[in-house]
Amino acid sequence: MEKISYAFAVGSLMYAQVCTCPDIAFSVNALGRYLSDPGLGHWKFVKKVFRYLQGTKDHMLTYKKSDQLQVISYSDFVDCLDDRKSTSDFVFMMAGGAISWKSVKQTLTASSTIEAEYVSCYETTCQVVWLKNLISGFHIVESISRPLVIYCENIAAMHFSQNNRSSTRSKHFDIKFLFVREKVLDFHTRIEHIAKENMLADPLTKDLAIGVFQKHVTHMGVVKFFDVLG
Repeated sequence: MEKISYAFAVGSLMYAQVCTCPDIAFSVNALGRYLSDPGLGHWKFVKKVFRYLQGTKDHMLTYKKSDQLQVISYSDFVDCLDDRKSTSDFVFMMAGGAISWKSVKQTLTASSTIEAEYVSCYETTCQVVWLKNLISGFHIVESISRPLVIYCENIAAMHFSQNNRSSTRSKHFDIKFLFVREKVLDFHTRIEHIAKENMLADPLTKDLAIGVFQKHVTHMGVVKFFDVLG
C-alpha cells in the first residue's frame, strides 16, 4: 500500500461505512482522527479493516416487511486517550435493519458519564427531527407522528431529559439540554432506558468480544447473503 495515501484509504473505508457498513463505523471514526499524522499502527489497522471487509463481502443489510422505527443511542465516556473526549453514536432501525447510523467523537469534553450520554442524546435527537420530516413526506410509516423513542443505557440521562431545570454544572451544554427537553415536551421524541446487553449501538463506540460484536451486527440487519435465501 506504499502508493496509496492514508487519507485515500480511510476515505474509501468511509464511503463503505456511510453507505452499507455500520459494523465498521467505530473503526473508521477512530482512523479518521489521524489523517494529518498517521503512524505505522494506524496503517496496520487500516489494512485490518480492509481484510474484515474482504472476509464479510458476502454480507449485506437486510430488511423485513415492517414499518417499525426505533432509535438506539449510546456514548463511550472519555474513550479517546489523546484529548479525553467521548464518542457518541446512534443507530436508527426500521423494518428490521439499520437505515441511519453514526459514530463520532464529541466536540466538547464531558466531565461525567451522564454528560457524555446526554450529548449523544442531543446528536441523536437532531437526527430524529430530520428523519421524521423526511419519512413523513413519504407517508410510509404511520407511527412516525408519534414520539420516536430513543433508547439509552444511562438511567440518569433519561430522567435528566424530563427535568425542568438545568443544574449549574451543566451550563456548558445548556443548549443541548434545552433542545432535547424541548423535543421531549413537544412529543417529537422520548428517552427510555435499555439494558446494556441489548445496546445495539455498542459496536459503534468500542471494540467488543467477537461473539457480542456479531450478535449486535446481526441485529442491525447485516447478515450473509445465503442466510437470507434460506
